[in-house]
Amino acid sequence: MQDQRMTGDMRVERFSEIRSAIALGTLLSLALLGFSSPSAGSQRLPPALQPTGYASPSGEFVLFVDPTNRLGKGPGNYTLSRDGVEVWASEHPITLWSAVVADDGWVAGYAYTAGYSAPEGEFVVASLSPAGELVLNDVIQRHWSRTMHAVPDPTAAGLFLDLSSDRFVVRVRDSHSPTVEDSWTYRLAGSDRLDVVAPEEHLDPPRVRALEPAKKAPAEYPELELTPVSSIVLGDSGSSSGGPGPIRRFGFEAGGRLRIVRAGEEQNVFTVSVSTRGGRVLRVVEIGPIGTADISLEWWPLVDGRWLVTETRYGPGAASSSWFADEPTGTVTPLLTDKPSSFDSVAAVPDGGFVALVTFRRKYTRSNALYRVSAAGQVLWKIGSDSEDEAKLFSPAAVAVTPQGRVAVVDNIRKRIQLFDLAGSYTGKLELEDVLSAEPNYPTGITVDPIGAVLLHDFGGEFPLYRIRADGEVFASIRITPPEGRPLGRMHHRARIAPDGSMWTTDGHALHRVDDKGFVDRTVGAMPVLNVLNAMGPACIDRAGRILIQDRETALLHAFDGAGERLFIARPAPGDFDRQSSISKIFVDRDGTIFVQSRGRMRPVIQFSPEGERLGPAEFGSKEFAFGPDGSLWLGVSSSDQVGVRRMKDGETLADVQKTPSGRWFGFGGLADFDTDSRGELIVLHSPLLSRPNFDYGLGFYDSEGSPRGWVPLSGRRLAVSDEWVVVWDFRGTVLLVRRADDVVFKFTPPGGQDGSRWHFGFSAAGDELWAIESAGPTLHKFALP
Repeated sequence: MQDQRMTGDMRVERFSEIRSAIALGTLLSLALLGFSSPSAGSQRLPPALQPTGYASPSGEFVLFVDPTNRLGKGPGNYTLSRDGVEVWASEHPITLWSAVVADDGWVAGYAYTAGYSAPEGEFVVASLSPAGELVLNDVIQRHWSRTMHAVPDPTAAGLFLDLSSDRFVVRVRDSHSPTVEDSWTYRLAGSDRLDVVAPEEHLDPPRVRALEPAKKAPAEYPELELTPVSSIVLGDSGSSSGGPGPIRRFGFEAGGRLRIVRAGEEQNVFTVSVSTRGGRVLRVVEIGPIGTADISLEWWPLVDGRWLVTETRYGPGAASSSWFADEPTGTVTPLLTDKPSSFDSVAAVPDGGFVALVTFRRKYTRSNALYRVSAAGQVLWKIGSDSEDEAKLFSPAAVAVTPQGRVAVVDNIRKRIQLFDLAGSYTGKLELEDVLSAEPNYPTGITVDPIGAVLLHDFGGEFPLYRIRADGEVFASIRITPPEGRPLGRMHHRARIAPDGSMWTTDGHALHRVDDKGFVDRTVGAMPVLNVLNAMGPACIDRAGRILIQDRETALLHAFDGAGERLFIARPAPGDFDRQSSISKIFVDRDGTIFVQSRGRMRPVIQFSPEGERLGPAEFGSKEFAFGPDGSLWLGVSSSDQVGVRRMKDGETLADVQKTPSGRWFGFGGLADFDTDSRGELIVLHSPLLSRPNFDYGLGFYDSEGSPRGWVPLSGRRLAVSDEWVVVWDFRGTVLLVRRADDVVFKFTPPGGQDGSRWHFGFSAAGDELWAIESAGPTLHKFALP
C-alpha cells in the first residue's frame, strides 16, 4: 500500500511553490482574511485540516505541515525548508492547526489532539526548535461547552509572533463568552506560559497558503459534436392512467366515501374527488392555484367537505402560509396571521376546526407548539415546549382527536401518548412500552377510528403498525405486504382508518384496503402494468453493453441488450425498496452480477444474478462501491474522520485513497461517484455538496495501488468510465466528455437540449460509442466517438 507521506523531492517542490507565492506577494495572511477559529457558536461538520505551508516574515523559512488525519488529530508530518532547501523533516505526535515561523527557524503553534470538535482531547500549545525538536508542550484538557451546539473549550481565536522579542501569543476564546478573549504569551525557546501581554503593534500573524490544485476549471469547454449512430426505443410503452393518479392525500366522508387529492395539470392546482370504496367517482372539483410554485403543499382532511392546505418553509424565521379549501365550491381562504415555519401534523375537530403540531425555526434553535384553531380560523389555545414539564411538548411527532374529544399527541423520544381535552388541559399519558408490552422503536404517527381505537405507526419497529383499543389493548400488530409490483413506500405512514373501522393506505397511485394481517384485499385505482416499462427510474449501462433500468412505478428492473431487445425483468421481493423509486444506483460486477442500492442508508443492497434472479441482500460494509478487474472491491468510506475510497480483497486493505492528487483531503459528501476501468485504474469524481474554498472539484485518476496519476478540474455528480473516455454529468444538464489520452475536456449537448434529469450515460462494450438513455420512451441514443 502506498505510503501517504510525501517524498523529499515532492516536499521540495511544494516548498518552492509556497516560497514563490510569497515572493510574488500572493501569499495571504490570516489577518487580511479576518482569521478566526471556526465558529464556536454553531456546531457544523468537523472541519478538515488541509496540508498547509507557513512562512517566516522574510519568507526565508517555510514550514510544511501534512496531517495524517483529516481532522488534525494524532501525529503530523513536518518539513522545514530554508530558501527552498530542506532543513529537517520529522513526525511529531501532534498536528498544528495553525503555526508561525520566526526568521531564525523557530516554529510555534497550537493543536487539538482529538480534532477541533471532539471533547475528549487536549488543546496543546507547542514550539519546535530550528532543529525540529519539540520544546514547548503546554497541554490543557478540553471540556464540553456550556453553550448549546458549540465546540468544546478552549479554542484558539488567533496566533501571532511578537516581533519585538522571541515570544508568540495565542488568542484563546471560551464559547460561553465568545466576545471575550485571553492572550496566552510564551517564549519561543521557553517551556512555560508568561504573565505578560505583548504589545499589539509588534504582532505578526501566520503567513499561510493552503495547497492549491495544479489547474483550475475553465469557464467554458469546447463543444464536441458526435455523429449519431442510431436511436432505439427500449421496451413497450406502458401506462397506469385511469385511476386516481399521483395521490397527495386521502380521507373519508362520514358515510365512508373516499376523498382524494391529487396534483392537477397546472402548478399548484389540485383536483379533489369523492368516490365510493368500489372506485366509482361521484364528483370532482378543481382547486387552486394555491401558494407559490416553488413551495410544496400538504393537504389535511377536515370535516364538512373542507381541507387544510399548508406550506413548509425552511430557514431561520421561516413563516408558512395556510388556507381552508372548500371541497364543494373550490374556494380557498387564507388563515393564521401567526405563521409557523411548518405544520407537522394536523387532525380534524368535529366542530370544523383542527388541532395542529407546528414548528417555529429560529437562527440557533427550534420549538414546537400544539394549536387548536376554530372553524373560523381563530387560534383558541396554544401549548408550547418544555422538556421538564410532562404537560408540555418535548418531541411531538403526530396528533389525533378521538371521538370522545381527547387530543392525543405522540412523543417519539419520551415514547408516550400525551392526552389533552379540547380546552387544552392536560389529562394524562399512556406509556407506549406498557401498552405494547415492548419498547417501541420510534413512534411517528397516530390516527383514530370512530369508536376511539388508535392506529399507531412505529417507524422501524418490528411491527410498524399497531391497532389499540380505547382501553389500551393491542388487537392487531401489522406489517403491510404490498401488492405485487408495488414498492412498500410510505404505506405504513399513510395508513388511515375508515368510518367502518377498515384500514386503508396508498402507494401514491392507488388506494388499498388492508386487513389486520397486513394483506391488501381491495384496490381502488389502476395499477401499473408489470411487464412493460412504465416510467424510467435509475439506469445503468454495464461493461457488457447491457442496459438496466428500474421502473420507478413498480420497482422492477428491466434489462435490454444493445439492440433494444428485452433480456429479462428482475423482480425484487416485497419490502426490498422502502419507497417508490427508491433505487439510488445500480452496480454490475465483472461477471454480470447486479447489485441494486436503495436510497435508505439502513436498507440492504439487493443482489441479482446475471440472468435477473433475485439472490437476496448483499453486505459490502458501504453503500458506494466499484469492482476491479482482478476481483478486488473499491469501497466508499465516509465517517467523521475519514472520507475516501478503499480497495479491499479477501478481507485485506490493498489501497486507501483519502486525498485528491493535489494532496488535499476529500470533502464531506465529496465522493460524488467513482469507478474503475479494465486496467484497474480508479477514477474518482470529487464534487463536495457543501461548496468550500479549501476543497478541490474534479476528476482524480489513481493506479490500482492508490497512487495519484492525474487531475482534471471540473464539476458533476455522476460518471461513466471507459479506457479512453470519461463522461461526467449532473442533473442541471451539464454533460462533459474527458479524453483520457490528454485530459482534454469537451462539452456535449444531447439531442433535444441539456436537461440532466432526462439522461443517463455510458459506453458500448467496445468503448467506441457513447450511449445516452433518454427518459422519454425511454430511448437509447448511440453516438460514434472519435
